[in-house]
Amino acid sequence: MENNTIYSWLFFGVGFAIVSKLFQFRGKRTTGHILVIPAAWCLVIALMCSVIDFARLYGRVSWQAFILIGLAGLVIVAFQGMVIGLGLRPPRKVGWLIPVALSGLGILYWLWQQWV
Repeated sequence: MENNTIYSWLFFGVGFAIVSKLFQFRGKRTTGHILVIPAAWCLVIALMCSVIDFARLYGRVSWQAFILIGLAGLVIVAFQGMVIGLGLRPPRKVGWLIPVALSGLGILYWLWQQWV
């Protein structure tokens, strides 16, 4: 992958995270919580694009790379939802998201081993 692609995803991820924290500090917690999700997704894409094996997979079979990015994004959304739910007062019962996140990571690892 080109460094410009990785740096672009990092820039967007960090930008979303900063804007999210600004909203949370100004009292708009819901908007801040929602903006954390695309921030995490952008940072995961930047991380995946920086791995050499993923870059090779993207060059060979791009649809498999997009599926891996989508699954990683869904795992991030589930994890962020769990963290947001646990941070509320009183905490919501979102413990069921932990197995979903772990299952997603397991599927992601299995697909990575099959495709790369």
